[in-house]
Amino acid sequence: MLTQIRLATPADADAIVAVFCDSKRPSMPWLEDTYAPAEVRSYVADVLLKTATVWVAVQTEEIVGYAALENGVLEQLFVAADFQQQGIGGQLLDAARKSAGNHMSLYVFTENRAARRFYERHGFVSMNDFDAEGELDMRYEWRLIPLTPAPA
Repeated sequence: MLTQIRLATPADADAIVAVFCDSKRPSMPWLEDTYAPAEVRSYVADVLLKTATVWVAVQTEEIVGYAALENGVLEQLFVAADFQQQGIGGQLLDAARKSAGNHMSLYVFTENRAARRFYERHGFVSMNDFDAEGELDMRYEWRLIPLTPAPA
């Protein structure tokens, strides 16, 4: 199925929240829900869509994924559960990389092994890990000129 990648608009906020809520639980089942859907919607509409460049993936007029880039940091990339493993995440990541230019970084929960494998397949290198919000995070970087991993 053809997936269109386009810039998000304020009218996409509810669909972005739906993708986030749909994909978060299966991809990170250990992570406790700390925000109500209304709080997530407020964040998406009032912060994310105003401060980041956000792309949405659309199939048959339905938003099935999104990516948000702010100051060279990939803040979020989520694909609805039923649409994963179809290359949509890679398409969103490509849009963000084109916008970022020569360098992009991101943070991912260490426990989120599927996400780590995804980013590593797409050329990201793990730089270090640290404790954030009570969860161990890893910082990944991508450069147009490849990086070498930090020593273990």
